[in-house]
Amino acid sequence: MIERVVQRCLMQGDPFDFEAERVRLDGQRFWVRAIGECARDATGTITGFEGAVQDITAQRRQESERYAAATQLSAALQSMTDAFFTLDRNWVITYANQEMSRLLGPTPEEMIGRCVWDLYPDAEHGSFHAFYQRVSDTGVRGKLTEFYPRVNLWLEVHAHPTVEGLAVHFQDITQRRQDEAQLHFLQTCIDRMSDMLLITDATPNQPGGPTVVYVNKAFERNTGYRADEIIGKTPSILQGPKTQRDTLERISAQLKAWMPVREEVLNHAKQGEEFWLELDISPVVDETSWVHALDRNRARCDRAQAHRLGHQRTGGALGQGARRDLGHRPRCAHHLLEPQC
Repeated sequence: MIERVVQRCLMQGDPFDFEAERVRLDGQRFWVRAIGECARDATGTITGFEGAVQDITAQRRQESERYAAATQLSAALQSMTDAFFTLDRNWVITYANQEMSRLLGPTPEEMIGRCVWDLYPDAEHGSFHAFYQRVSDTGVRGKLTEFYPRVNLWLEVHAHPTVEGLAVHFQDITQRRQDEAQLHFLQTCIDRMSDMLLITDATPNQPGGPTVVYVNKAFERNTGYRADEIIGKTPSILQGPKTQRDTLERISAQLKAWMPVREEVLNHAKQGEEFWLELDISPVVDETSWVHALDRNRARCDRAQAHRLGHQRTGGALGQGARRDLGHRPRCAHHLLEPQC
């Protein structure tokens, strides 16, 4: 190649500037850059050529490493689950990955080189523009959570200032927002329940049983314990000297067998008041927690009604018929309806 280029320079006067890979006598490969032009005499006749040859092996190695790194980075950006794009200081998109295209459209090739506000004019005068402008002006990265009506999605957007402009990545959090709204709705319902609800982990890690991880407002009202006073402890905090040992042993056996439990237990409020609880304990499907539905009022009503029925049938003793009637009374885990006494 070098000989051909030099020959053309000598014959036709064409200057040259090229790079080529060569092999040394020891077999080692290296890169050179050759530049030159023809030399002429006073009459314009080509008499030779003059030029220079430079070893650019290190430069080519660096370029190769940069290209490999850029290729890897591009592959990573294209495969990342977040949408990603970059902007210059004129709001022109200089890069966009496939996830950006999937969420907002069009294709990356159709985005690059165009002003972001020309592609998405409905976002120019809203929160997105103000957010990007603030990050660009202050040089401080930021986060924005915003609903974008164009695609009917909630987006969580992160913008970072760069030398060229902005680097932006975002993700679709619509499902998360819906889940949070559902969780808030369920939390509100649980907090308005008249029955007590207590959730523990599944594995007893203390002598008193599994650890409490959640209680609702009704539990706080009925027991006097605030959530922060009971969470991290065990339900045994409600037990006292009159709590039936045999009942506790049955409950423990059922829990160890991962079976639901329904029992009546004499417990104690924070100030020492004794009260009867109807326990309805159920395992969570993933076997990580127990849900304890506690009904103080129903236990009190059941015992009062049992006493009345038993007195009518046996002259004061609780008869077997009354026990059967009570045992077959329909009940649900959370007792959302007020008990009828």
